[in-house]
Amino acid sequence: MESLKPLLEPVAESGLAMLIGLLIGAFFMILFGYNPVVAYTAMFTGAFGNLTGIFETLAFATPLMLTAITFAIGVKGGLFNIGAEGQVYLGALGAVMAEL
Repeated sequence: MESLKPLLEPVAESGLAMLIGLLIGAFFMILFGYNPVVAYTAMFTGAFGNLTGIFETLAFATPLMLTAITFAIGVKGGLFNIGAEGQVYLGALGAVMAEL
């Protein structure tokens, strides 16, 4: 079990961060008079309720995941880049313009 600790620690940290985010979101929904159970059910059903929803979620998430990977590689190399997401969008715009 001790050999799994380095692998499970980041997963537990990410899970805790997601849980805290959901709880804070639920607090604000309750504060403004909305039902967080209904909202979160709709959100997860829309994102993962059927095959089309899963593919749409992956299509929107893929550029962000690739951006995160490039950011992580830069940080490992000792560089810090605060504009990675903007660079992705400008790169996509440049690719579209080059195609025209």
